Amino acid sequence: MSAYRSIGAIVLDAARVLLPPDRLSVSDAAAKYRYLNNPGAYVGPWRNETVPYLREPMDTLASRQYREWVYVKPAQSGGTECALNLILQTILLNPADIRFYEKTESAARDFSKDKLAKLFRYCPEAKAELLIGKKGDTTHTKYFRAGTHLRLSWPSENELAGHSTGINFLTDYDRMSQDVGGEGSPFSLARMRSTSFGSFAMTAADSSPSFPVQDASWRCPRETPHMGPPCGGIITLYNEGDRRRWYWPCPECGAYYEPSFRLLVPGDHPEPADAARGVVMACPSCGFATPPTAKHEMNLAGVWLREADLIGLAGGAAFVGKAATRKKAWRIALDKPEAYNTRASFWLKGPAAAFQNWEAMMAKWLSAQRIYAATGDDGALKGTVNTDQCEAYSSPRTTTDRSAEELAERAEVLGDRVVPTAVRCLLATVDVQRNRFEVQVHGVAPGGDLFIVDRFALRKSTRIDADGHPWPVRPASHEEDWILITEHVIERTYPLMDGSGRRMAIRAVGIDSGGEAGATEKAYAYFRRLRKEGLHTRVRLLKGGSTPNAPRVRLSHPDSNRKDRNAGARGEVPVLLLNVNMLKDALDARLDVQKAGDGMIHFPDWLPLDFFAELCAETRTKKGWAKIAGRKNESTDLLTYALALLIDLKLETMPWGKPFRWAAPWDTNPLVTAPAPAGDAKPGDSTRTKKATMAEWAKRMG
Repeated sequence: MSAYRSIGAIVLDAARVLLPPDRLSVSDAAAKYRYLNNPGAYVGPWRNETVPYLREPMDTLASRQYREWVYVKPAQSGGTECALNLILQTILLNPADIRFYEKTESAARDFSKDKLAKLFRYCPEAKAELLIGKKGDTTHTKYFRAGTHLRLSWPSENELAGHSTGINFLTDYDRMSQDVGGEGSPFSLARMRSTSFGSFAMTAADSSPSFPVQDASWRCPRETPHMGPPCGGIITLYNEGDRRRWYWPCPECGAYYEPSFRLLVPGDHPEPADAARGVVMACPSCGFATPPTAKHEMNLAGVWLREADLIGLAGGAAFVGKAATRKKAWRIALDKPEAYNTRASFWLKGPAAAFQNWEAMMAKWLSAQRIYAATGDDGALKGTVNTDQCEAYSSPRTTTDRSAEELAERAEVLGDRVVPTAVRCLLATVDVQRNRFEVQVHGVAPGGDLFIVDRFALRKSTRIDADGHPWPVRPASHEEDWILITEHVIERTYPLMDGSGRRMAIRAVGIDSGGEAGATEKAYAYFRRLRKEGLHTRVRLLKGGSTPNAPRVRLSHPDSNRKDRNAGARGEVPVLLLNVNMLKDALDARLDVQKAGDGMIHFPDWLPLDFFAELCAETRTKKGWAKIAGRKNESTDLLTYALALLIDLKLETMPWGKPFRWAAPWDTNPLVTAPAPAGDAKPGDSTRTKKATMAEWAKRMG
């Protein structure tokens, strides 16, 4: 049944199309017609004063001076409202076909049922423009009485081809595939759909950054101060535009500056939440500490400044002074036609976002840094940099400019091969080389700190040549050479730093089971020998893996025919499989920690420079960590194995207030023994204890 009662009603309804529309900008149309209903957040008419930085981007969307529009936006800034207000203004005042692209089909459907449905529900003028009948309002297409339509789409070969549409808007651009069907980026394909519309065409994209910086050594050129780093996605689109940034005035000196996260200063407190409570923004000109409560007032005085305007004003005194003077000077620069191109691009940093909280932003950043330092997992760090701060993310492990000399400068006076006062237990790791065993002993202190206690190599075997000289160690060829590890590592003890004469035994030994052909078989045979001697419970064979998403450590029985959980009970050799890249990410993060109790690595001052050079012998690539040709990396591998033992022994999660018995303070620690009688020690061997003592330690720990 027709919705019209007569032909006259149809004529009258059609005649309204002939009436001249209001000449309102997108921001003014939103202020006049838009109503928001978000219980718990805000209910009421649209107010441009709440988000003053959106006025210029919104109005530029409907300007015939530009054919393209790009907006790099942070979370909680109201950025999505630009698209909704453009849709509203187009429906009511400037009829045209629109294609709105979400990242997926399901996201497009959700946008239609949520945000777009609210737009029509609470704006009767827009709802009245919908074509009468069910076909006028479907999930993915809205038809209007002026003969235009709004299509909700997603980036695919079919959706980006075979149509001509004047306005194309791509939201959350960095979460879209950047090569649609091998035919190019979604932005370039959408732009081709509007070429026939001339100055009425508009191709727009918004997103927070998602792609990492491709060149860690990149620095912003002086001649292009608003240029973003090379990282693809929305920032690449931004760089090809006129590059506008949001500036606001310092309440103290009046100088304008860009409110970026690097200017936020936390309070002086070790805990992230407490440090974040005192956060302020420091003016780069005078250092004035601006409190979070002044953000809205500063936004009201803010202005978008294109890169060409910034360069044009660089030589004048307009950069420092009262806000009115600055705005007047900028308005003169903005009127220069040579400063324009056909793409308007905007980049708003997170601290200026109306609905962002500086305290919460700083707390997330500090907490993410702590997670990265402890585990090497930079997921939380990347998330807060991209979405909260609205910055391009560059992983710390790709930007490290670490040198052996700098690490050596951090060496401490810890005593020569003694157990430092803070250490609760010792872990040893062994790297198997072609002609030697490289050994490193680490002390573990509360908070997960690691102390390098000893480093040495086992080069000479017990095998003697015809002249009575020892043969070199050959781990892949001679099983008896592995017994050196029992004598010189597993049974080794170290004196405590307190001078009491007491000694600490090594709690666990991690041994590399890889190497050249034959080494793995010899490692398994050695473990079976240790089992017979009762020493196997303190030894883990280790093997690196290459599966990207594997656990950091996983216990396996590779020589077992059974795959169930009881396989280890049959006597097969257990091997700890390591996600080497993930563990080395954690090590790389720890090497930057210089605060005791946060997972810091402590170096004694007797270590040679070669030790530190081995910590700088690998580089992070897209495929993982790779050794730099011609360099030795044993220190890196041995510390990586130590991190694996920390996880395997559950020292990461152990509460240091209620530690395991073998990680208790010295006076109650079963691995700490009183000085042995003089007759028990062998002449010239100050670190070896009798083998019988090992059974006593095992009984104490059990």
